[in-house]
Amino acid sequence: MHPSRRAFGHLFQIAPSLDDLRQIPGARASEAACLRKAPEPGPSRPRQPDAADAAVGALIRTTRRRLGLHQGDVARALEVSTSMVHIWEAGREPVPPQRIGQLAQVLGLAADALTPADHLARDADERALLAWFRGLAAGDRQSLLARLA
Repeated sequence: MHPSRRAFGHLFQIAPSLDDLRQIPGARASEAACLRKAPEPGPSRPRQPDAADAAVGALIRTTRRRLGLHQGDVARALEVSTSMVHIWEAGREPVPPQRIGQLAQVLGLAADALTPADHLARDADERALLAWFRGLAAGDRQSLLARLA
């Protein structure tokens, strides 16, 4: 049951519709407003971030900050809204394939660094590590691999 129907149930016994309520002497506007049907949750709700998109988003954010760029700087370079950059950084949506090359160039990354690694990694830790590794410059990758060998 909708909360407004619980709170104002006594009015529903007298006036089952909004028009009927308006005709009751002493009915307040707030009571009438509560009788309006609440919007149904639908497909317009934002999707939950997925681990691969979140890892790529974190890479975008950390690289952008390391370069001293603001979200607006990246947005202008890509000709997208600042809120779109925020959505990518939050992992709420993946970076569209047609933007990956441009974004990688702005951030000085390899394009594959911005491609989710979920098909290669087994869990969230591996995805985050792979996304971080892909964000390294080629020389840094080689140096790290040499130390691990």
